[in-house]
Order: sequence, then structure tokens, then C-alpha cells
Amino acid sequence: MYTDIFKNRIMFPLYDPNGRCIGYNGRIYNNEDTNRYVNTKETEIFHKRDFLYNYNNVLEEVRRKKYVIIMEGPMDVINAYQNGIKNVIATMGTAFSPEHALLIRRLKCDVVLCFDGDDAGHKGTKLAIDELTKIGIIPKVVMLNDGMDPDSA
Repeated sequence: MYTDIFKNRIMFPLYDPNGRCIGYNGRIYNNEDTNRYVNTKETEIFHKRDFLYNYNNVLEEVRRKKYVIIMEGPMDVINAYQNGIKNVIATMGTAFSPEHALLIRRLKCDVVLCFDGDDAGHKGTKLAIDELTKIGIIPKVVMLNDGMDPDSA
């Protein structure tokens, strides 16, 4: 029997750096499920550790502004866009990999981390700082108040 893992979720297509759709992210819009976000399962073309949301759209704006803001998810990026901030990308949650750091290094710009103001966001920020500093990037950090996240700030 098949089940729809994206049932009752707002869907976000996930694009590789070349603009090809490689998967989906779904965010719950009611409180029926404790998993707020669900991603496409790992496949030959989609690996969460190799993916940054909005990376394919951000290049021109990052070149212009000379920095990128890294957030936790699609809703953070969408909210930033709605408020005129277009040099934003997101991990898919707080996991930050060496592959993410290498993708960011390709942007050749300054980096600002803006993860959620909860325990997971603090741990994700520390992990991102560790991975980025390993490759010579010293990020700036925006610390949000406890419980806040960029899409509600």
C-alpha cells in the first residue's frame, strides 16, 4: 500500500544549481503531524547534504551585495524575499555539511548565519561555524531571541 508522505503539506520544489528540479520539501500547514518538514527521500540526484534551497536563484544578488544569508528552510527564504532580501539560501533544517560549506565557498562572498533561536538553531549555527571555518570562511551570526525564527522575526 502506498501513502503520500506529503499529505496536508505546502510543497516546495527543490532545484539543483543548474535549475533542474531534483526533489520536494513539504511543510505541514495544520498541526496534525509532529514532523514540520518532510523532504524527498535521498536519491541518486537528491542528497540533502549537497543541497541548499534557493542556491540556483541567488547568484546575481550575492554578486551585487557581496554576502549571503544562510537560514534553515524554504519558509525563511520566502519570507525574506517578501521583505526585499534576496541574497538568502537555506539548509534543509539545521544539518550543515562539509558539502554545504564548499557550495558556499563557490559564491566567493561574506557569510551571515541566521538560524532559528531554539536549541536546534543554536546547535546548527555552531555546526555551520565549525564547517565554514575549516575552509577559511569566518561567518557573521545573527542571533534571534529564544523561540524566534527568521520567518516570524
